[in-house]
Amino acid sequence: MQISQGKLEGILTWVVAIGVGGIIAKNIFGKDKKFEELKAQEAAQKPKFICTSCGCVDRPNYVRRGNGALELILWLFFLVPGIIYSFWRSSNEEARCPKCQKSTMIPADSPIGQKILRENSPA
Repeated sequence: MQISQGKLEGILTWVVAIGVGGIIAKNIFGKDKKFEELKAQEAAQKPKFICTSCGCVDRPNYVRRGNGALELILWLFFLVPGIIYSFWRSSNEEARCPKCQKSTMIPADSPIGQKILRENSPA
C-alpha cells in the first residue's frame, strides 16, 4: 500500500496544524508554571496591599490585559500580530482589588497606603 505524496503532505499539514494549535491554546488558556510559582512565593510572603478605591487590605489578583479569544484569532490567521499581541498580554499583568476589581492596589507600607490605613482605622 502506497500513500501518494500529496496525501502524505496533507496528513503532515494537519498534524502540524493540530500540534501548533494545541501549543497556542495552552499558552493562551493554560496556567503558566512560572506564573504559578510566583503566585505561590507571593502567597508565602503575604505582602499587604491596600485598594485606594474601597480601602480593602488584601493581596491583589493579577489579571492579564486583553482578550484571549482575540489572541487565538490573531494566532490562527495572522501569525506576526498574534506573536506581538501575546507578548503584549504577557507583559501587561495588572493587580486588581479582590473586592471591587479595580486596578488601584498599592503597597500598604507606602506613604499613601499608610495614610489610607490611618484614615480608615477605628479610633
